[in-house]
Amino acid sequence: MAIYKQAFRFGSGSVRQAADVLGLSAEEHDAGLRELNRLGLVTAGRDDPRVATVVSPEIAIVRVLERDRATLTRYRDTIAATSESLERIVDQFLPLGPGPRLDLEFEVIEDLARVAETLDMMTDLGREEMLSMHPGPLPQEHLLREGLARDRRLGERGLSLRALYVKQLTTTPFVATYLRELITVGYEIRTTTTLPIRMIICDTRRALIPLDPTQGQAGAIAIDGEVMVRSLVCVFEHCWQDSKPLTGGTNDQPANQLTDQEHTVLRLLSVGMKDEQIARAIGVSVRTVSRTVSDLMRRLGVQSRFQAGVRAAQAGWVD
Repeated sequence: MAIYKQAFRFGSGSVRQAADVLGLSAEEHDAGLRELNRLGLVTAGRDDPRVATVVSPEIAIVRVLERDRATLTRYRDTIAATSESLERIVDQFLPLGPGPRLDLEFEVIEDLARVAETLDMMTDLGREEMLSMHPGPLPQEHLLREGLARDRRLGERGLSLRALYVKQLTTTPFVATYLRELITVGYEIRTTTTLPIRMIICDTRRALIPLDPTQGQAGAIAIDGEVMVRSLVCVFEHCWQDSKPLTGGTNDQPANQLTDQEHTVLRLLSVGMKDEQIARAIGVSVRTVSRTVSDLMRRLGVQSRFQAGVRAAQAGWVD
């Protein structure tokens, strides 16, 4: 800027003359000239185009703005051309258009207290179904007792509740007691000889799996997203089909030993009432009625609601 000040304010003329007055070297002159060109503060001389002379700041500002506007226009044209090319590529090679965005999140949780908080959150957000699979190792008794409060909340809201256990676990007294409690709150319990991994699935949307399947205290991975959880549900359903109802517990009560609520549901079912009507009549949720009907159909060994009403009448379960 010293060159510009010398040339503009003191009338030294060209940039070369100003540099000579200031005693600048050739390298300093060239560096200064490049900077003045960048700022639009010099122009070619009238008499000799090879000689750079300074211009007023006002003219420099106008020239710089025009130059930058031209540069911006070139960039805009380049972007538009690139966009058109990409659109042609998409039309040619992706005729079905872009797929839906994968809504999928993972969280690694090493703190066991945070794992419990995540389970509480899943319980609160559950609306339709809760599935769980338990291959072992043997859980701590106090953890089962703490989890029972969550299970009761799920049962009270009428969710479909299914759980799979390795049969060996069910022979432990405190586990057997816990499973009987689960049955009373609405769980359907099945057992099998082996299970691949411990998991808890909520509404085909959220899942919790162990961080280390061989170490139950290592933490968990929380998964939020149907795109992944659907695959875990398929694993659960495959294991469910290869399992058997829990023996030695409440599930083994004689088929005709009905609770008052079950007896009422059967009676109303036999006269053709729908789940919604039955729910209003006895003051429970529709999900609770649907779960009760499904359990009664299983115990009666039938495949339809109509067959359930007929079979129950034939067996003397309803008046």
